[in-house]
Amino acid sequence: MLFIFCYSKMSSLHLKKLLFLLLGLPMLLCSSCYHHKHHSDIDIDNDHTLLIYMEADNNLSGYAASNIEACIQGLLSSENPINLVIYKDSKENGSNLPVLFQLKRNDTQRSKVDTIYLKQWDKELNSSDPEVITDVINRTFSAFNTSVKGFEIWGHASSWLPSNNYSSTQSRAGGPDKAMEYIGQDYSNYTELWEFRKALENADYALDYLLCDACHMATAEVLYEFRNVFQYILSAPSEIMGDGFPYYNIIHALGECHDPESLPSALNLVFDCFQSKYANNGTFSMLSTEGCEELLKECQGLYAAANNCEAWDSSPRRYEQAIQHFGREYIATRYFFYDVKDWAEKVATLAPDYDLQPLYDALEKCVVRSYASQNFTDGLENLQISTCCGLALSVPNFWHLETYVSTSKFESAYQQLQWNLK
Repeated sequence: MLFIFCYSKMSSLHLKKLLFLLLGLPMLLCSSCYHHKHHSDIDIDNDHTLLIYMEADNNLSGYAASNIEACIQGLLSSENPINLVIYKDSKENGSNLPVLFQLKRNDTQRSKVDTIYLKQWDKELNSSDPEVITDVINRTFSAFNTSVKGFEIWGHASSWLPSNNYSSTQSRAGGPDKAMEYIGQDYSNYTELWEFRKALENADYALDYLLCDACHMATAEVLYEFRNVFQYILSAPSEIMGDGFPYYNIIHALGECHDPESLPSALNLVFDCFQSKYANNGTFSMLSTEGCEELLKECQGLYAAANNCEAWDSSPRRYEQAIQHFGREYIATRYFFYDVKDWAEKVATLAPDYDLQPLYDALEKCVVRSYASQNFTDGLENLQISTCCGLALSVPNFWHLETYVSTSKFESAYQQLQWNLK
């Protein structure tokens, strides 16, 4: 059974009391009882559905409510709103059990948004479990089997880097290595990149695009891992501020897509929304998986050519320090993500007459649009960005430059990837 409620401006205290009386369970975003409907009675407003997979059972929990509120306001003012479904698992008091719901503008009272519950779990789940991810996708798109299907990763991420299940390294500051942020965290549980890819592949429904409200996901490793799952990926080579996506504007932008043919133009509008908000403090890329195979081939060739040069063996640190990276020392034992184009141009100088044009061509296919501010900071440490092609990658022979930290767990995790320079 599904439960439908209307969203309005009732106080949080009255909200909690009402919901407790109605359901005996903590609810999210419900302020007055509207009515009940069966699953088969769901109304599909648009041939476009976005599922936001919100892993907030961690230190990002406080951002979940404001992001959902922005989605609500976007739906209220959108001319043709998408079908917006959210899976939320948080650690907030009174609403910490996982729930899957649709936010839908009320048909008769357009100043309200109904919360339609597809599933409320009566016990805690491990939302980082690939089987849970697959199940949520199947539950959503069995109800909303629209021609355009989007998926968003909301939470912690750090490209392919292994979680604490793999690594126990220490940061430069002497504490736990916060760069080990994986693709999703549920309290003390994590999802590795290759596990997330398998969860997506095991779903019964093919997905069209991926939004990453999560850090360091515009990397060659992520793009290649998801090349058979998504056509487009919107993500950042750097971190993303905790405030997250400009959801109010993004919901408007996605509402411009009513069929697969209009998806690229809608995603371009999403890109514009992000750039407008973070023009002076962020990076963002609109990526296509079209050129992935060619890019891997060209990067592997360059990596091998550079490593076979005597000059490389004598001074790898000099090259590493000259290449644009997208990490900050206070959260990592070393830098992991380097600009693909800058890396290629710097190391190609080691191999005389090396032809970079095929790599440029592949990169142009992969990066549809990108931008970067000159600085990125959250007030703790500044990252200067002098160049950014829109896609980053990890360089395995840089890992060994800090000999006081073991690289074995990084090596092991890297071997799990479908992208591999070696």
